[in-house]
Amino acid sequence: MPITFFAHQLPVLSIASRRLPYVDGLTLIVGSMAPDFAYVFAGSPWAIESHDRAGVLTFCLPVTMIVSWIIARVLAPVVPDHLANLGSFNLRDYRGLATHRFGIV
Repeated sequence: MPITFFAHQLPVLSIASRRLPYVDGLTLIVGSMAPDFAYVFAGSPWAIESHDRAGVLTFCLPVTMIVSWIIARVLAPVVPDHLANLGSFNLRDYRGLATHRFGIV
């Protein structure tokens, strides 16, 4: 099984990178990874099939909203200050996610 990062993000990255006013790129990227978050519960009484329609509505949608909010409000203001600069790939620019505003358009 491929790793969740990049394996799921690449198909939706072209949509998220267009900066369309009605597309929330952060939530779109997190949502593409959300079905695999259920693997944490595999083999436990709380196991859920998150790759079907019911799992998308009952697990993926709430998890996507919660994880996106945590990234934008809790992690993005603090974590980028502790990242190194990698030449022209400035990891500290991820601080811009902290200015992310959720809203219904």
